[in-house]
Amino acid sequence: MDPAAPPKPPFLIEHHFYADDSADVTGFTTALEDNGFQIETFAYNPDDPDRTWVVVALKIDLLEERRILALSDEMDGLARQYDVSYDGWLTHVE
Repeated sequence: MDPAAPPKPPFLIEHHFYADDSADVTGFTTALEDNGFQIETFAYNPDDPDRTWVVVALKIDLLEERRILALSDEMDGLARQYDVSYDGWLTHVE
């Protein structure tokens, strides 16, 4: 991939979140679904007290720097409302 010419079509982007037991993870996943995200992973891991809950949400979006930065800020803000931490995004581009 050439950084000077990023891909133009929309890509499936994974957004990763984690939370401890005090978070409202169910409310958070509902808010994501209400915003058009598909929940791929909603897992509980009691062996890791800091990351007891793991959520991976999927959405097709444009892979453009301004859009990704804005979406990352939006995901961080939404996560904070439910005491969830936004761990970032990833996608697969060939």
